[in-house]
Amino acid sequence: MSYFDSATPRIFAHRGSTGEHRIENTIAAFREALALGADYIETDVRATKDGIAILLHDGNLLRLGGSKEDVADLDFEEVQRICRAANFEVATLRDAFTELPDAKFNLDIKHEAACEPTAEFINEVEGFNRVLVSSFSSRRSRATHNLLRQKVAKSGSAQTAILCWLICKLNLPTAWLSAALDGSIALQVPVKQAFINFADERMILRLRKLGVETHFWVINSAEQAKKLVSIGAAGIVTDDVKLIVATLR
Repeated sequence: MSYFDSATPRIFAHRGSTGEHRIENTIAAFREALALGADYIETDVRATKDGIAILLHDGNLLRLGGSKEDVADLDFEEVQRICRAANFEVATLRDAFTELPDAKFNLDIKHEAACEPTAEFINEVEGFNRVLVSSFSSRRSRATHNLLRQKVAKSGSAQTAILCWLICKLNLPTAWLSAALDGSIALQVPVKQAFINFADERMILRLRKLGVETHFWVINSAEQAKKLVSIGAAGIVTDDVKLIVATLR
């Protein structure tokens, strides 16, 4: 079984589904996303002071729980206490694998401290076919992948995406593009970043010829999703799973 075993276009639930006022990156949000038809759960990984891989986007719990303290400076029980006071449970990577045994996860490594516990857990449960490991940072991505006993699906970092765009823009050799990808099987990008337009049909086609998929985030418009798929996008990362499933399925 490979990571990409769903039909294209693939639908990624961005931090799960937060409909009905569910908190992002919780087991409840993930369950709802899968029930609505998402193919994959996109989530964020950080680590607590005692080395527990938790699924959390922000570096602190100010937005979700009212605490300004960095989660990397708190033990797991302290983080959980803050979350419970805000009426939700922080999910660990172990919780997600256990509670959702058939789900596949797109893991975004948000902090250096999360590299080792993420890799250790994946190694422990041999969850190599259940994860795509990505990071905006090439350093964090490389560190995590180097700790894994087996290769897993990899998405290019922000630096990789920009380099690939530049190679395609200048029509440089395919060998350069292949080298820049550094083993990535997907590029997960916004439609635009500053002056860069990643929704470039020629670039998407060149990547596809190398067996590399292009996924766009965060897309919450039916019209935009259809347009991206029409130029070759293989995946859509969305907050509105219900809308995108109805649009693309």
